[in-house]
Amino acid sequence: EPFRIPWAGQVDTCCFDKTGTLTSDEMQFKGVRLLSNDTNHGEELLHPLTDTVPSDTVRVMAGCHSLAWNPRRTGERSNSPVIGDPMEAAVLQDSGYQVERNDTVVYDSKDKSSTNGFPQTIQIQHRFAFSSRLKRMTVLVTEDESRTVWALTKGAPETIQSLLKSIPDDYEQVYTHYMGCGQRVLAMGYRTFDKMNVSQLKDKGREYVEQDFVFAGF
Repeated sequence: EPFRIPWAGQVDTCCFDKTGTLTSDEMQFKGVRLLSNDTNHGEELLHPLTDTVPSDTVRVMAGCHSLAWNPRRTGERSNSPVIGDPMEAAVLQDSGYQVERNDTVVYDSKDKSSTNGFPQTIQIQHRFAFSSRLKRMTVLVTEDESRTVWALTKGAPETIQSLLKSIPDDYEQVYTHYMGCGQRVLAMGYRTFDKMNVSQLKDKGREYVEQDFVFAGF
């Protein structure tokens, strides 16, 4: 393809690698970055398993995904019955929750009487699937015995930014910084519905649900 020759003239570095030595098909969760003006976390990344992360943030991590439970995978090399996006699996694993049957997400604690203030179960009621055009996905969930419906969303930071009720001052600066470090960055948000059920929200449609989100972190 001769037209590529001028492009090759711009190359100053070539990097070669054999898959399996320096690379891996597994995703690693680095942490959560909060930007709330009333917290003092500086520039540190927080980890739900070792640091204090707000339950609203962990709820999005645990509930907003398209993972499925498949018992046939138990015992395979991954030793995980979860199938789906490797990135979502990594985030879920480090959220402290695990997927079970019927789109149920359960807090994975040895002491079942203690959930550290997090809901014991999160039930995914409906998914507005990820769209490459919209660059986001949103789910409707309920938890434990509560009738409150939570809308949880995640997606490209520049997309979620337009759906937030309030945008932190350093929003763009932070996500562009981590992108510049070669990391994949997703923005998270949530909102609640106390007077509408899942069926009513499904009838209202995606555009109605996906607005006025509260920022939950990167």
